Amino acid sequence: MKILSLFFCIPLIVGGCMVNSDKERDKRLLDYYQNRRGTPAEYCAKMVKDFSMVRYRVSLTGGMPSYAKSLARKELCKLEAEIQKGMAWKQALSTAEIPFQLTPPTIDGIIAPEEWKHALVYRGEYDLGSTQQQNTSSNFYIMYDKNYIYFAAQIEDHDIQLDNTTPPYWNDSVELFLRPDNRLDNYLELVVPPEGEHYSAWCVQPPDRRFDISVRKMKGITTAARATPNGYEVEGKIAFFELPGYLLGNPPHPGDPMNFMFVHCNRTFSGKYTRSTPIPFLYDGHNIYGYIRGTLGASTK
Repeated sequence: MKILSLFFCIPLIVGGCMVNSDKERDKRLLDYYQNRRGTPAEYCAKMVKDFSMVRYRVSLTGGMPSYAKSLARKELCKLEAEIQKGMAWKQALSTAEIPFQLTPPTIDGIIAPEEWKHALVYRGEYDLGSTQQQNTSSNFYIMYDKNYIYFAAQIEDHDIQLDNTTPPYWNDSVELFLRPDNRLDNYLELVVPPEGEHYSAWCVQPPDRRFDISVRKMKGITTAARATPNGYEVEGKIAFFELPGYLLGNPPHPGDPMNFMFVHCNRTFSGKYTRSTPIPFLYDGHNIYGYIRGTLGASTK
């Protein structure tokens, strides 16, 4: 993993934003963009060339009204702060082997220990951008067989909030992101709420934009959830033929890459919204560059 050195002189910082000319900030942002690859900040640094940020950058060099320039500076300062957070991130990328499972679990929302005893398990959670583990009993599970990726989560939540008028990821839910191959910019997003229908989408990340999403129903995905005394549990299975790289029905093989990330979305009764992950992780679930580098484990004949 490459860490970009900040070779320029760091000016005074006020309110989280560097105090200097718009041209100097733009030069720094372009430098981040040019040197982004292989750094923890790559997801945010590529946004420098996103249309919305290009519009803000250009607006500061032309005859825009002062209120428009104020907004542009605010948004560019926020972007630079996020990039700098990534450049200072010291956590190494996580790797994992996803176990093969001979007997598939029943997808009924009940995480039976016997069914998931061979799964890879992550215990606990970290707030996005934090390396301090929360005091929680949440667990996340993943395994596979020749047809499906299986996943489950036990979530500690004593204040479950649901809202069927908004996408489930804005309320209590569990997200799973799967990126089968680092050579592909395509990946799958699946969101499972404590009750109701899941949300599924194919996503793609161009090299100089954030991401594009195609929300769709996928016949190869099954999910279930139930309330528990301490929160809720979710289970699911995703057919390989729904995943980039397997769309023609080609089977999985041991050693195949399968990068992934779980995200727990949490909203409280007061409206506070947070997201957490089973390992320290930057930005949000679409940060494909920080996913756990998974590989499919050896199968049993």
